[in-house]
Amino acid sequence: GSEMCIRDRCTSISNTSITAIAQYCTSLQSLSVHSCLRVNDTAVVTLAENCPLLRSADFTSCRITDTAVLAITRQCSQLHTLVLDACCYVSDTMLLGMAEYCTNLRSFSINGACAVTDNAVQQLATHCTQLEYIGLGSCGRLTDETVESLAQNCQQLRTVRFDYCNLITDAAMVSLTKHCPNLSVVQVVGCKLLTDAIVTALHENCMNLESLSLSWCPLLTDTSIHTLTEWQSLKNKNGRLHTLEVYGLSLIHISEPTR
Repeated sequence: GSEMCIRDRCTSISNTSITAIAQYCTSLQSLSVHSCLRVNDTAVVTLAENCPLLRSADFTSCRITDTAVLAITRQCSQLHTLVLDACCYVSDTMLLGMAEYCTNLRSFSINGACAVTDNAVQQLATHCTQLEYIGLGSCGRLTDETVESLAQNCQQLRTVRFDYCNLITDAAMVSLTKHCPNLSVVQVVGCKLLTDAIVTALHENCMNLESLSLSWCPLLTDTSIHTLTEWQSLKNKNGRLHTLEVYGLSLIHISEPTR
């Protein structure tokens, strides 16, 4: 088959297993080896060499480095989806390689890659302009420069995850809402510098928003809740918002409406 999924800490899956898959499934287009902790660079390089038709790959929590990712990006020219969540050994080197070789990328996620910096993500955004999904949660070194670059270059974005990116401010997020009006999923959990201005901007600019996660953003106030309530009640505004997460907002003190 062209698809294979191995998930949930399969401790029996090792480099030997992935190498065998690579050698005998050379037409493979989609592979997920989610949380297979015994899989490392050796197997992924072999996969890249033998499976050039690969279009989607998920290596969440695998112990791979830039070497493996660069092999995939160079050998698999049709790659459009790559998930590297919790791959803590990847760095800017990998992102710069992707910017050069993966210009058709649609979906990219590196949540938890704490070593990546603005410069590398800016390069990715400049060259991978067809991105629709970007996951940068807990990439704590990223600032407004990253978000602004995505806003200017990746205007087809539909899903953004910036959870716990504590250096991101309203200015960049407001710009993102203006340049990417098709946003449908926005996650900014734990972003300590965001204020009610981001909710207002989403209200004004993103009519297709379906899911919004604002939990543990300590500067949000009742104003945001009132904006969201108004948003849903106005018939001519967005009626698509169906998921709203607002846990842990310490400044929220909504009272009963006056009669």
